[in-house]
Amino acid sequence: TNENGLVSTYFANPFGPVQLKEKTDKIIDKYFKYMFDNNVSVGVIYTGLGLPNGALNPVKAASELLEKLKEEK
Repeated sequence: TNENGLVSTYFANPFGPVQLKEKTDKIIDKYFKYMFDNNVSVGVIYTGLGLPNGALNPVKAASELLEKLKEEK
């Protein structure tokens, strides 16, 4: 996209889920309930892609997430 600055999307994807939000919410609720019930790590990654030098943020976020998952083992 051509978005700049801080923006938001519905469930990490601007295409698809937002057009079928009611159906998507049911699926999301089902999967998150399963994950929470089974102690699966769940979190949010703020990439900051629209910020200056934001293209490197997903790599940094993924690296930090991997380290966090290694700690939990």
